[in-house]
Amino acid sequence: MRLLLAALVATRAAPRRAQVTLEMMVHFASRGWMKVPGLAPELADVAVEGALDRAFASTLRDYANYSLFYLRDKHHIAVESHDHFEACGALSFSDLDAAGGAYRFLDRLQCSVRVERALDPRSALSLPYFQGLNAHRREPRLAAVVEDAALGAFAASLLQSPRVRLYQSALFVKDPAHFNNATGWHRDLQFCPVDVAGGGLVTFWCPYGRALEGGDATLVFATGSHRDVGFERWYGDAPEAVDGVLARRYPLERVAALAVGDCTAHHGWTWTRAPPQRPDGKARRAFAVSYVTAEATPLPDLAAAGARRGRPAFNPEDELSYEAWLPDLREGAEIDHPLLPVVFGPDAPPRRPEL
Repeated sequence: MRLLLAALVATRAAPRRAQVTLEMMVHFASRGWMKVPGLAPELADVAVEGALDRAFASTLRDYANYSLFYLRDKHHIAVESHDHFEACGALSFSDLDAAGGAYRFLDRLQCSVRVERALDPRSALSLPYFQGLNAHRREPRLAAVVEDAALGAFAASLLQSPRVRLYQSALFVKDPAHFNNATGWHRDLQFCPVDVAGGGLVTFWCPYGRALEGGDATLVFATGSHRDVGFERWYGDAPEAVDGVLARRYPLERVAALAVGDCTAHHGWTWTRAPPQRPDGKARRAFAVSYVTAEATPLPDLAAAGARRGRPAFNPEDELSYEAWLPDLREGAEIDHPLLPVVFGPDAPPRRPEL
């Protein structure tokens, strides 16, 4: 009797994940994005939410360190010079371990960007895009979520692929008190150093912590843009050209409300953007996980990959995500690496136990 009761309690407690249907697959293939209620019910678990918060704090410190490298070593900005010190204050690595210290560190780096742009009005310098990459590598609970075979099967169904790999996870926080910039039009595959050939990449974007409503900064999608092979050929992908052309060419749509556990799914070639969070609103927190067709190969030449109209199609902004595995891959070979595990397919490992 005790075993029967325990089984019944476990059954009630187990989250029910949405199941993919043929209608969903057709909808995704034609539109390039969709809302999936109940795709990630684990995100409503307070233990998972705690893991997400811890992972964000950890990845925020990594982002702060990378931003300093980005300004000082990549762009040769003298962030510790007299001009910057006088305007922005001293940079202290000890801040990164203090409560709220990473934000203070980043505020000073953002100040340095403003100083540099004042010194050179032609400069378009900015900090790298604000995101917390690969949270699942820091928290076993999150790894259990993103490596779940059922979630992998959902991704494989949408991509119509017999095998898919986990590509990355990411945390996106827009907080009116800190970093709250708009996210410009982009396609996820522009930031991935992989060639999916006839395959693809799908990203599940899911709120956590609280439900999102109409005034929150949810994603905007250019519906059907993933199938438009003529766009870049005729218009390129320069930011100044994208806004107007996208509005004329596709319906621009967004989901007004998402409960915790609901997600949107979008293809890696679908154009997306997000507005800033409203100034009088709470922080908007989202967890995203991306899966890629397993047969993808590394791009052969990142510096010149698909160069067109003076701007390369590949954007290295997400190098923090792939620097740990890309150097280990061979040109032309499948992206087979322990950090890019197969999560659905005949060679996928057994499903990991729930934590």
